[in-house]
Amino acid sequence: MDSDQETFVHVTGSVSSDCADLRECNNVKTMTDKNGNALACKKLPEKRSSKFRSWYLFSKIKEVPKNDIKSGDHHSSKQEWSSEYLGLLLYGTTGITFNALWPIITKESCLSTRSESYQKHDPCGLPTHHWIPFNSNRISVYLLIYTVDNFAIVTGIMGFVFLPMTIGGFILHIMSQLDNFKYVFANVVNKCEDQKDEKIIEAGLRQCVLYHQSILWYATRVFDTFSHMLIVYILMASFTMAALTYQIIILNDKLEDKIRFFILLLGWIAMFFMICLSGQEITDKSRSVSEAIYNSNWYNLPVRLRKYVLIIMLRTIKPLRLKAEWVGIFTLPLSVNVFKTAYSFFTLLLTMTGPDE
Repeated sequence: MDSDQETFVHVTGSVSSDCADLRECNNVKTMTDKNGNALACKKLPEKRSSKFRSWYLFSKIKEVPKNDIKSGDHHSSKQEWSSEYLGLLLYGTTGITFNALWPIITKESCLSTRSESYQKHDPCGLPTHHWIPFNSNRISVYLLIYTVDNFAIVTGIMGFVFLPMTIGGFILHIMSQLDNFKYVFANVVNKCEDQKDEKIIEAGLRQCVLYHQSILWYATRVFDTFSHMLIVYILMASFTMAALTYQIIILNDKLEDKIRFFILLLGWIAMFFMICLSGQEITDKSRSVSEAIYNSNWYNLPVRLRKYVLIIMLRTIKPLRLKAEWVGIFTLPLSVNVFKTAYSFFTLLLTMTGPDE
């Protein structure tokens, strides 16, 4: 038999001539009649070329009619989180600008504290300290070093700003889908009192099961994608916070430099706390699905259809978790552990440089 032929496995009797449409769901093609009853189904071969497309476009989550979408708490929650991430982006932009311009504004006070030979190798006005093996006081060389220095700072900081913002955007999307799922499920259950046809109720419950399964599948793929990147993020955040604290407390820099480093330290703490808070929110939100189902009118369902409720309840036993591979789950306790790690790096710097540095 040709592998390209569509051989259907009959569900109820033979495929009648009044078949209305052909639907594709979860890699299974289903033939239904005019009333929406499944007549036959066929397992489709996986297409590797479409895996990224289905992951990126969230195509496995079924479209919900516009009149069934809830305009409730998850929209206000989304606006709240969006404003927080926007504030974090504005803070980062303002901090980078201040970090680039402040050394130039205070250049005169820097010149009075450095010798001429020192200024040749570490010129005043740069955002960071350098030791350049040639004379850098010439204006062309100075402008080149200043441009490269600021470009490296902007690239590094924005890279670490966009990572939590990207993950936060995915988490907001998943949380909105979970909120909408709770509303759709409650809507299906509440309508069962007025709906006498059990087949229509069963079709709605099946859609809820597939909807919840698709949300879990999508969230798992997203979290697995970032799990290894988050290891690097944790290590870099810990070491950077330790180095900035060392610059503020130990080194004999000017007050202006200490203020700049303190602003950067606050930004790193805020970024890491936000991503941990996002991980805590998605874990709590996935657990709230079982509470919403328990508080619904599931007892009005026919006994035969309550198995669909049990399927969803069993899937909610294991909550969604944003995890860094081999490190831990991103929750509020992890932020405390990372701050402890940063303090350990700080004490290591003290041990290596000595108390008089």
